[in-house]
Amino acid sequence: MAKFPAARDHRDGPIGHYVEVGAPAGAHANEWLPVDDDGRQPDLCAWLRERLVEWRERESPMAPDLVRQAPGPEADAARARLAGVRPAPSTSGPLVSVAIIGGYVPERLADTLRSVAAQTEVSWEAFVLVEDASLAALALEEVPGQRVTVLEVGQNVGLGVREAVERATGEYAAVITAGETWSADRLRLAVAAARSGGADLVADVLKVERGDSIRYGAARLAGGRVVSRQTIDISRVVARRDLVASAAIDWSQDIWAWLLVTALTDHSRVEYLPVVGTTRDQSVRMRALRPLRRWQRLRYAPLDTAPDRALRDRLIDWSEIEERTPEADVVSVLIPTYRDWRMTTDAVAALAQTETDLEIDCIVHDDGGDAMSAVILDSLPLRFPGVRVMHDNINRGFAMANNLAFAHARGAVVVLLNNDTEVEPGWLTPLVSALEDPQVLGVQSLLLFPTGTIQSAGVAFPSCVGIPHEFLGGFPREDAEGIEQLRFHALTGAALAVRHADLTAVRGLDPIYRNGMEDIDLCLRLADVREGHFVVRPDSVVIHHESRSEGRFKKSRQNRAVLLEQWRDRLPADDVKLWGTRGFTVVDHEVVHHRDEIGSVGAPSPVLVRTDRLPGRAQVSEAPPRLRWSIKNPAPAGKAGEHWGDTHFARAVAGALRELGQQVVIDARPEFYRSSGRHDDVNLVLQGLAPYQPFAESVNLVWVISHPERFHAAQAHYFDRVLAASVSWAEQTSREWGRRVEPLLQATDPESFHPDRAVPDTGHPVLFVGSSRNVSRPIVADAVEQGLPLSIYGGQWKEFVHKRYIKGEYLPNADLGAAYRSAGVVLNDHWEDMRVEGFVSNRLFDAAASGARVITDDVAGLGDTFGNLVQVYRTPEDLVRLSSMVNPDEVFGDDAYRREVAARIAREHSFHARAERLVEVAIEERKRRGFSL
Repeated sequence: MAKFPAARDHRDGPIGHYVEVGAPAGAHANEWLPVDDDGRQPDLCAWLRERLVEWRERESPMAPDLVRQAPGPEADAARARLAGVRPAPSTSGPLVSVAIIGGYVPERLADTLRSVAAQTEVSWEAFVLVEDASLAALALEEVPGQRVTVLEVGQNVGLGVREAVERATGEYAAVITAGETWSADRLRLAVAAARSGGADLVADVLKVERGDSIRYGAARLAGGRVVSRQTIDISRVVARRDLVASAAIDWSQDIWAWLLVTALTDHSRVEYLPVVGTTRDQSVRMRALRPLRRWQRLRYAPLDTAPDRALRDRLIDWSEIEERTPEADVVSVLIPTYRDWRMTTDAVAALAQTETDLEIDCIVHDDGGDAMSAVILDSLPLRFPGVRVMHDNINRGFAMANNLAFAHARGAVVVLLNNDTEVEPGWLTPLVSALEDPQVLGVQSLLLFPTGTIQSAGVAFPSCVGIPHEFLGGFPREDAEGIEQLRFHALTGAALAVRHADLTAVRGLDPIYRNGMEDIDLCLRLADVREGHFVVRPDSVVIHHESRSEGRFKKSRQNRAVLLEQWRDRLPADDVKLWGTRGFTVVDHEVVHHRDEIGSVGAPSPVLVRTDRLPGRAQVSEAPPRLRWSIKNPAPAGKAGEHWGDTHFARAVAGALRELGQQVVIDARPEFYRSSGRHDDVNLVLQGLAPYQPFAESVNLVWVISHPERFHAAQAHYFDRVLAASVSWAEQTSREWGRRVEPLLQATDPESFHPDRAVPDTGHPVLFVGSSRNVSRPIVADAVEQGLPLSIYGGQWKEFVHKRYIKGEYLPNADLGAAYRSAGVVLNDHWEDMRVEGFVSNRLFDAAASGARVITDDVAGLGDTFGNLVQVYRTPEDLVRLSSMVNPDEVFGDDAYRREVAARIAREHSFHARAERLVEVAIEERKRRGFSL
């Protein structure tokens, strides 16, 4: 895309642009597609075509369950073909045995019975399955003299059908439900089709009516092993009764019909009959099956994900996995994905940067994605070592996708990793080391939102019993310090490490959950197998772009209902204890109820109060009270923010406040207004490019350290105290605004910046550290124009200077002190508004504390603060003279002098000194406003 920018906006994406434009122009494919055996440049178009052919071969052959198109000429042809075929009568009794699911409305059962009694040319017997025989009495009056037997089967329909089949004597068997009716020749045509085609099972067409809408269940299903939850409706089936009776299934399950059809089609000859045999009025049928007690409805409306449990064992050979010996020096990372190649590629790319002595076995499972996703995913093994891609032609959901990927896992440790995550450096080692403790059943990374706050630090179960919540969700990262000591009952599966043997023992994740709660259920089942607990490692960090997958919340309520149904009597209740370790008391729970066909699904959220704010918890101490501070950092979150000086400034202030016993968290710009901010005592806003509108429930301090032109009197009104990193601006603004603005200059960290970091004049002769700000910064432009031996560390410079000057896009903050001290001279400049208003750059404090020589543009007050260490240039000639002196000590002072100034800077302008004043100011304002201390 660098050579062809238009590729980004092409209608078919970059690949489409390459096929249409790049390849004909002779553009090379890419760096990752290997050359052929003869060393020739690969043909990307040919490679793409091969992948597309593979995807088409994987496409599911199943048609939609219901279609709009009614059988037409095909139905007429079938009727004509079978018109002369007359089923031979059975010599031992009725030809067809019918199981009728009676429901709860006699009138609807009577309609169904009449349609059965109207069957032509076929002898039959019927078994009416009801919970109470009295429900069938009225309906039976409609078919006097017929062979109808009433079976009281309770609520379990499947067991009732099995009993009917075992007592039946017909050669064939069929099932119909109250609210459905048969065409008069349904059984005749079905039996004729079976006998003429030598089939064991006949599937005709089901007509489904719902108001004005009509659909047809007409999917063809050839005989053979079923590999998806999609199969033919039991109401479409007429099959040999002996095969039905001998089906080795669990009839007690809600999905008995799916299990039965699946078992029959596995080994039977199937004949498709394109004729409508059964008509179902969906609304009538649902009323007929609705019991007096709402909870009984589950028996007649099984979860649509229930068949996936059976498929889990059909698709995966668990016995083979049990016999396999996983490799101790391998970690298998499972990444399921659905139609999201972009985030998956980012996840794999981040994973590939992991530094570890272990082998990473990355398995990406394409869960029924589209062609473009599949093709791009196929490139991952060529681009990143240790990556395998598995494709499925069916979207099965998070649980099943992980299970299918796990079937190929080699490692003794298995990590479930969402495709919408990016692992941070050092993430893997803490997880693996935690599992060395046999009592640890699983370990989770600390999951952060891209904005920097916590997405999940484990899972907490409410004391009132119910759906668990993400522990520390929405809180700053600092609140997770020390959580590795906590014991959890469950974790989230977005970045979860478990043992291969344990995952095998519980048969993986339960696919009855669809993209939600399967991780909670997994942890509970792991704890059922053997004693142990779960832990979270805050030193393993993963960024989670939560809930980006298509259809993520489609089954949310159902998932919650299933979890409560399966674990209600055994759910833990640990949120009070867990929140207590963070200094919070759970005083109540807010429960939002959602009600649907499954029932009421409550999601309790804890109502939190800082424990030290509770009545009777006031501090009694001569030391400054321990307040909770939130430092508002105007820099962006994540990696981009690491390039901002504000980020390191905020961390230094936080560290100094913590040394004074304060509790401190840092909010990057996107999280200025996080909901958990109500628990903070003090908001300290580092005023920069991003404004902040404070709330009155905390003490609000603003420290104007840059861009004073962006801070106005109207904004100052909302703050309890205004501080400024300029003496002159503070004095002038105090007069203009009629309120006190206190000078509080920027500062330095003497532990990072001191003269012993390096030897002078052993580094870069002329050093500049900082981004271009997308402008040609004057001091850099002058240095380049004058031909000085300039070295630049910073981003966005390629447009303004030759690449030979750029030594790096970024210089880590930990290396700055040594770089400053070892340089011949350090260059510094200011934003024009900051220079005019007397805002002294933080770089000057750091460089001076390091004992470096500094050249800068002019700002008021430099001499009083930095002595001779910092020299002002006003012309390019000044810059050349100051940076090229034979004996710079004559101007900047010798090393002893520079050390003396550095010691004074460290003493008077350290972050510790600033923190002491900040604490004093915060206490003054809390007292003034009547807050407790």
